[in-house]
Parts: sequence; structure tokens; C-alpha cells
Amino acid sequence: MVSAEYEADGDVFRRVELRTLFGVPDEYPMSVAGVADFYDVDLDDTRFLMARPKMSGQADTRSTVLVENFLEELRRLVPN
Repeated sequence: MVSAEYEADGDVFRRVELRTLFGVPDEYPMSVAGVADFYDVDLDDTRFLMARPKMSGQADTRSTVLVENFLEELRRLVPN
């Protein structure tokens, strides 16, 4: 996953910089359950929400778990 910085000169856009945000494993499909967009960007543009398919060897589960404020929840469950 990369971000791109562009400059505009009238009607012409020129890419200035590409920056890798994070890697995605080669075996990770670019679609999940036939949906091409397997991710979305949060409204404040600071994080992603990504769907991940079941990889070979994982248990066959049919549920989705959404954890909000993960670090706060982790601190609550596992205090120092």
C-alpha cells in the first residue's frame, strides 16, 4: 500500500513522491469475497479498516470482529 504526493500545474498533475505505507503479503488476494475494495480509509484519514480472507490452515469461522480503540482495550485486559 503506497501513498502518492502530487503537484498540480494548471490541468497537469505530476507525481512528486511515492511512499510505502505497509506491505501486503503476496498470497493476500486483492479482493475479498468478490469485492474489489477490501479496505477503506477512516473519515479523519489517519487509519485503515481492512477485510482479510481466511488463509489456508485457519479455522473456518463465519464471523466478523470489530475492535475499536484496540490499544485501550488491550491495556484494560492486560494491565501492567
